[in-house]
Amino acid sequence: MLVGWSAPIAVSGNVMIFSKDKSQATLAYEGEVRPEPRQDLLVLRVPSALRRVEAAHWVLDLPAGASELCVDESQDLLIYVLYVI
Repeated sequence: MLVGWSAPIAVSGNVMIFSKDKSQATLAYEGEVRPEPRQDLLVLRVPSALRRVEAAHWVLDLPAGASELCVDESQDLLIYVLYVI
């Protein structure tokens, strides 16, 4: 487990994705400051000497509330769904 991150929420091949919720202050209408919920995704690529894959990682900042997440490492593809009401 990584400190501060969830258990893996998506795995594909040697790519694992972890999430962490955070709050970021933004300026709202009429100068009010309100926290805007955000979600960080940590994408880890696990190394493999056999397949000649190097380790790498990325942190993506998304709007909170991404309800579904799909990753396909063979296509370098990450899809997330966010419902807006």
